[in-house]
Amino acid sequence: MHVAAQRYVGTHDFRNLCKMDVANGVVNFQRTILSAGVSWVEKGGETRPQDPFGLCQFEVTGQAFLYHQVRCMMAILFLIGQGMEKPEIIDELLDVEKNPRKPQYSMAVEFPLVLHDCEFQDLQWLYDREVQELNVTHLEQLWASHAVKTQVLRNMLQGLNTAPVATGKGPGSEATIVPWGEAEPPPCSQASGFVEGVRARSYKP
Repeated sequence: MHVAAQRYVGTHDFRNLCKMDVANGVVNFQRTILSAGVSWVEKGGETRPQDPFGLCQFEVTGQAFLYHQVRCMMAILFLIGQGMEKPEIIDELLDVEKNPRKPQYSMAVEFPLVLHDCEFQDLQWLYDREVQELNVTHLEQLWASHAVKTQVLRNMLQGLNTAPVATGKGPGSEATIVPWGEAEPPPCSQASGFVEGVRARSYKP
């Protein structure tokens, strides 16, 4: 996904990677992406073994963005990460002469999307101490609440991994019983919650 994200960098026509907002006068779909990459959230961004609880982040810097552009970009990266599309699909979508019409695909959901920084020349923001304290306190309380809920869910999932399940017929027509966590292929569907709509049973590239 990180290698594929590099294909977004540069000035391109992103009409196949946005929701057209022509009603508000947007007719120019060229935008410049300065940087784009996918990295691990923790441990300094270093690569680590497969971990179903590991979190990655997609960070993109640009001069301006179209309506739902980042959500569409992330949706394509999800498809690539799941092996449903190849990284070259990004080049295909950016080639509007070859592909003048946006293909049908679901956008990424909105809640993980955060605008976390804006840069302005010769401008420095100063924060009021009292307001800063209120903001930090509020965010710490939110973090503590979500951290506890996250740990509870993680413990529940780890407990379910030991549940015995029948995986099929074994020798002598007897079902093979294995712990859920050892089932092949191991179930992993976290990404399905980050894309809008109902996931199709079969995907057609």
